[in-house]
Order: sequence, then C-alpha cells, then structure tokens
Amino acid sequence: MTASRLLVIGGGGDLGRRRILPALAELGVGADVVDLAPLVPQPDHVRQVFRSLSPLAGLVGRREYLGAVVATPNNLHLEHSHWAVAEAGLPCLTEKPIAHTLSAAKQAACLAGGPAPSWIADHYLAKPPSVYVIEHGSELLAAIGAPERIEGQIVEPAGTLSGRSWLLDPARSGGGIWLDTGVHLVTVLLALWPGLAWREVQARAADYELQQDKDVTTGHAETAFVLEALCHAPAGAQVKLAVGKAAQAPAKYLLLEGSRGSLRLDWSANTVTLNGDVILDAPDAPFGGYLALLGDFIQACRDRNTARCPALVRPGTALRALELIKSAYAASDLPPALRRACSR
Repeated sequence: MTASRLLVIGGGGDLGRRRILPALAELGVGADVVDLAPLVPQPDHVRQVFRSLSPLAGLVGRREYLGAVVATPNNLHLEHSHWAVAEAGLPCLTEKPIAHTLSAAKQAACLAGGPAPSWIADHYLAKPPSVYVIEHGSELLAAIGAPERIEGQIVEPAGTLSGRSWLLDPARSGGGIWLDTGVHLVTVLLALWPGLAWREVQARAADYELQQDKDVTTGHAETAFVLEALCHAPAGAQVKLAVGKAAQAPAKYLLLEGSRGSLRLDWSANTVTLNGDVILDAPDAPFGGYLALLGDFIQACRDRNTARCPALVRPGTALRALELIKSAYAASDLPPALRRACSR
C-alpha cells in the first residue's frame, strides 16, 4: 500500500495549526500528529494525536509513513530529527531555528548525510513576499542601489505570544523570543544578500524597554546590528532588527533602503513595495511557497532515489544565521538587563 500520510511532530503548536496541517490538507495528504498540545478542533485529515514518541516504535514498523516534519520547541529539534531519520528511517523536514544550541543545530544538519533525506526549512522564506523578492532579487537590489539602512520587525500581540509558553522560556527556546524569532529576519537577509558579511554586532541596552509594568503590553526585545555588505557598501549598512510583543496590531516586515530607493517586504499584508509602488499584493496567498516546499518534500519522500532539494531549503543559510545570533548573544555573556529583555 502506498503511504499517504506524514508524521508531524509538533503539529499541535502554532506553526502546525496555522501552516503545516492546513498546507497538508490542501495537498491532500493526511497527518498523524505527535504533540503535547491538543488540537481543538481536530482537522479531518489528522487521524490521531500522540502525546509522545514512545508509542510509535511499533507503529512506524506497522504503518508506512511518507516522512516526518519536525516543528517542536528548539530544545527538542535534534532529538526528534534524529529519531525520525536514524531510528524510524523516515525522510525528515525540520523547521527552523532547528535546535536549542548551535552545536545541536550542526548535528541536526549533519543528519542530511544519514540513511534518509533530511531537510532544514524556514517558513519565513516561503512567505509570499520572501518568495517574490528572492526570485527577483538581483533586479530589485539593482533598483534600490547599495544598501544603506535595513530595518526589520517581527512583533506580535502579547496575547499571541503568551499562548506559546515554551517560546517565552529560555531553557526551552534556546534564549527566549529574540533568539527564536529574530533568526527569521537574519535568514531572509542572508538569502537576499548572500554576500553580506557581519562586521560588528552591538547590543545597546538603551534600546530596550525594561519596565516590568509595561512588559505585558508594550515590552519588546530588540537589538541593533551593524553589518558590512561586501562589494555593495564598503562603509557598511546600518541595520536595526526587533522582535517581541506589542499591544497594537502585529508588525512583520523587512525594509531595505539603498542609495537610489527602498524595498519593503510586509509579511502581515503579503505585499512587496518598491520605491513607494506596490509590486506584489497577495493577500489571498497565505501559504506562498510553502505548498511548493511541502509538495517537493512529499515528492522526494515518494521517490527517494530522485529526491531533490528545493530552493527554499537552505541548510547553509540556516546555520549561518544561527551561528551569528547564538554566538553573538550567548546568554552567559549578556549584561543582566539585556539578558532579561532577550529572554522574555
């Protein structure tokens, strides 16, 4: 019997409910979910919810799965990816940030040479603005000129983040919301400008809102980067990236200002704006390239001999982004006030 289901480890979380499971439904692929978080309501194409991996040892032997998708908290990525590839022998797609520590991330990436295909993906690279800008990257960058200033935010309502207890727990997320979420901004930047070289990283305590009474509604962790774009801007481009929570509507965007114009990716509205003109308006395309990403993964699972790695899966870029953030912001090296801001 030909397998028609994926094993989704972590499918009950925010990423699973909003992106992975709905995308699989669009593709006509069923899912068995392993997650402590309950699925309410349970989608029709989700047959069973397992509370842990332990009952699956015999199950995988009896039922043939196409592959596995791992989207659990960071501290579980290596364990679950290793289980899927090394023990269950399943092709595995692991969602970034792929690990609790840089060392574990590298070990997870090394699974690509194991007995089954192992991919690393970032769903922010698959969002419609990212897909469009990366596809037309050279012409868009030429239109705005050498990068002079880059600004980005992934800020969500406090209520949304409070529902992700693991994300707000540094021990589980690998350093809190900045280390978990900020890596998406850096990954998109590196995918757009592969030649960028980080010259200096500065954590400016003055940029942080540390008042405890404002933390629930307006507090957010942010930092400022200074980077040097080799062969583009010898003097360096000023970069400010922020992640966190706010009382207002979510803000999820990346703004690139150059010597001749500006380019803005807005992930909340699914738009791309070039020099004030909207050149992509895709409000009805919530998945963007994610359907193609999962579709390619499923096809590779069905025919492992001709498996190909789609453009949206970039293990090298993922590790480079993680290396920058996790090495620059090792919790033990942060001033106490800055550590509290990055971890909340």
